[in-house]
Amino acid sequence: MERDPVYQNDFELAFITGLRISELIARQWGDIDWRRRTVTVHRARVRRESKVTTTAVIREVELHRRALDALRRQKALSLLESCPSPLLQLRAFPVRSADAPSQPSPAADSLKSLIMR
Repeated sequence: MERDPVYQNDFELAFITGLRISELIARQWGDIDWRRRTVTVHRARVRRESKVTTTAVIREVELHRRALDALRRQKALSLLESCPSPLLQLRAFPVRSADAPSQPSPAADSLKSLIMR
């Protein structure tokens, strides 16, 4: 099964940084400080609503080389530069399964359902 680069980038970023899913979904390109190599985490997205993070603490997470690489790849894949959230751009181009090009992949459906809650 072929890996989907959009999801691979986000899963890699979550794994490396330890961001919660709700924080990953709520992050915006403006939260990333490319020069200082950090991402500011100050919001979460749960059930279609933005809220403060679980701990209600604003924090900066250091971005190591692999995290920055994943973000750069995600930025390059972004079709809507004006879309504020890297993950929410998934609606801009539906992800298709390599086995059945006309059917959305199960991973895409699962992640989209998390986003839309």
